[in-house]
Amino acid sequence: ESFRTMNVDEHRRSYEEGYEEGLSAGLDKGEIEATEDYYLKLENNWERYFPTKSCLIREYSLSIESKNYRNGFFSGDLDGLAQGYGDKYRELSQETIEKKSKVEEVPISGGEVESFDNTFFLKIEKGTYYNPVIVKLDVLPDEFYSLDEGFIKVSDYYKINVTNKSYAKDNEKDIELIFEYYGKNNGGIYKLVNDKWLYIPSYIEDGYIKAFVTPNSFKGKANVYSVLIDKNSKHLLDIRDH
Repeated sequence: ESFRTMNVDEHRRSYEEGYEEGLSAGLDKGEIEATEDYYLKLENNWERYFPTKSCLIREYSLSIESKNYRNGFFSGDLDGLAQGYGDKYRELSQETIEKKSKVEEVPISGGEVESFDNTFFLKIEKGTYYNPVIVKLDVLPDEFYSLDEGFIKVSDYYKINVTNKSYAKDNEKDIELIFEYYGKNNGGIYKLVNDKWLYIPSYIEDGYIKAFVTPNSFKGKANVYSVLIDKNSKHLLDIRDH
């Protein structure tokens, strides 16, 4: 009886040790795969990474371990993969939801509104509006708008609304749009107009790309801006000094 008890305990201990090691490995793997999937906007589905026992044995050199240890490792890895993937995917999704929209009041003395990730800024000069205005920034997902093959999207889509209760403004002043940018000179700030992306004269300076627009540009609620690279743009050498 003592021999049988010891034998069972030994097998159980071997299984449990394998399970704990597999659980730790699965949690790490799940978080990594979920991060990549969320970045690529793939469906929340950990089962696409369902491992086989033979793959785990080769990946973690389990051939030198006992059969019970290998079985425990496989079970733990599955549980960890499902848990790590699901928790990380939900965490990233919730973070995106929390940082999707931002609303700020800008006084008549002017001010700056910046995105949560500090990659987009909207600067309003003093006296542009004759009373405080409400500025709303809304980040839209990559798939929200179609993009011509000639363009490369290098920033988020920002939907900008300016609520001005008096509707009066000085349209001779400019509002500055600033995006963080480290690309080539064929990048520019674009606005979506009638389902087409129209270029706004932009200039690149010290890690940012900037453009000026008039307050009238923010009439209505369909004011969507983004930084795009035009793959078909031509670099005209004879206007370099202009």
